[in-house]
Amino acid sequence: MRLLIVDDHEMFLNGIEKLFENNKTIQIVTTFSDSLMVLPYLNGNLNNVDGILTDLNMLNLNGLDLIKKIKEKYPNFITIAFSMYCNHKLIDELKKHNCDGFIHKSFSYTELVDALGIIKKGHKYFSPRLSKSLTNYDFIFSQNKRIRDSFGKKFYLSKREIEVLELIVQNHSSKKIAEKLFVSLETISSHRKNLIKKTGCKTAIDLYLLAVEIGMIKVYPSWDLT
Repeated sequence: MRLLIVDDHEMFLNGIEKLFENNKTIQIVTTFSDSLMVLPYLNGNLNNVDGILTDLNMLNLNGLDLIKKIKEKYPNFITIAFSMYCNHKLIDELKKHNCDGFIHKSFSYTELVDALGIIKKGHKYFSPRLSKSLTNYDFIFSQNKRIRDSFGKKFYLSKREIEVLELIVQNHSSKKIAEKLFVSLETISSHRKNLIKKTGCKTAIDLYLLAVEIGMIKVYPSWDLT
């Protein structure tokens, strides 16, 4: 399989390339630290690549949106996501957009090679450890006041906007959020617009990943990754 690897951490990219330098069945064609460079590259080199392995939490264009854009233009192109973070909503979104697989970033070399082999044969791969544990995998908002205050100050968020953010990433609709906070739908719409403007996040997935990265959300995987 000929792969593109996308991650905004150069050290991770270098590590992946090192892993596969002696592998005769998997070739790393090139790597990108800027996700915005991927589609222009594919437009001129599609015949030289079989698939992409992309991180989800990236600047400019997150991995989920990149996968959506690729699948819209090239439905049969293999797309595989990997990340340190995951929940039901994220997996559902990946499946909804016909992503071919998800691998947790704690993967071993053997798991990654096996997963790529399965996907190359036309099957989907979502880590067995992941699928067995998703019912017990969730995220909990940090109760640490310092983290919450720091998050709010960083993006100039009001206390109410933080409350709305928490409910958005828990997949509540605007109507449900309005009911929970005893405010009008128009008020929630206004808060959503402010969150987009202040954080630069366009989707609930973007907000989720941002909150995890900053420490606003603590994730608790229930499986043993050792």
